[in-house]
Amino acid sequence: MGNLGLLDNAIDYLQHGLHHLQEYEERLSISDIKQSIINLINSLDLFVLEKLRQVEGEEAIFASNNNKKEDYDTGYRATVHVGNAYRRIKAVLQNTITDDEQSAYDILKLLRDSAVHYEFAFGQEKEENMLFLLHYIGRFIDLELSVELENVLANYHEFYFSYIEGTDYYVIVQERAEEARKEMIRNDIYWYEYDTVKNGAPQIVLDWVCDECSEQSVAADNRLGVDPGVCAICFAEHEIKECFKCGQRISINHEGKWMFEGYWCDFCADHYERQ
Repeated sequence: MGNLGLLDNAIDYLQHGLHHLQEYEERLSISDIKQSIINLINSLDLFVLEKLRQVEGEEAIFASNNNKKEDYDTGYRATVHVGNAYRRIKAVLQNTITDDEQSAYDILKLLRDSAVHYEFAFGQEKEENMLFLLHYIGRFIDLELSVELENVLANYHEFYFSYIEGTDYYVIVQERAEEARKEMIRNDIYWYEYDTVKNGAPQIVLDWVCDECSEQSVAADNRLGVDPGVCAICFAEHEIKECFKCGQRISINHEGKWMFEGYWCDFCADHYERQ
C-alpha cells in the first residue's frame, strides 16, 4: 500500500517512459515504444498540472463541476483538462513550448489515446517526435518546477542527455554544467589561498594570469586536478620554468631568458646585467 502525490506520480511516469524508451532503443520492441509514449505523455500532463498547482494552489487543478470525491473511496477527483491548465500557466512560464514540440506532443498524444482505446502503430517517421517531446519535458522540469532535473531523471540521467544530444536544451545544460565546474574551481582556489595566508600552505596557483582566459588559475601543483602549468579553468597549457637564480616559477612565453645554465626571471636577469 502507498501513495504517489501529483509530482511523484509525474516523475514515476517519466522514469518508466525513459526505461521503455531505452529498452526500445536496444530491442526495437513495439511494446516498449508504446509504453514509453503512454508514460511520457502522462508525465508531461501531470507536470503541467503540478505547475498550475504551484501557481494557483491545490484546488486549482480540480474541475469545478466535480469537486467532490467519488463514492468508491478511491480519493480520485477529476482534474482540469491539461490544455486549460497550460493556458492558465502560460503567462508565467520562462520558456513556452515551441511549434515543433507542440506538434510532437499532439502527434504522440494521439498515439497514446489510440493505444489506450484502440490500436497502436509506430514507425521511424515518428521517432523525431520522441526527441522533441523529451526536449520539452526536460526543459519544463528544469525551468518551471522547483525540482532538480538530475534528481528527477535518477538512473536515466545519462541516457536522457545522450538522447537529446545536439538540441538547444542539451547545449544549455552543458554550458551550465561547465560554468558550475569553473565556479567550483574558483571556490577551491579561494580556500587554498586562504590556507596559504593563514597557515603558510604552498601556493595553489602561480602569480600570473592564464594566457587564454585571463584568470589567475594556472596550477602551481596538482591539487586542482591538473598538472602544474595548466589552467584549471580552461585547461590551457603554459610552459613554466624555475628561475635559476631565485627559484620563482615563470612563464617563458612572457618573461625570462636563458643565461649560463638555466632560465632567469626578468628581475634577476636585469639585476645581474646592471652589476
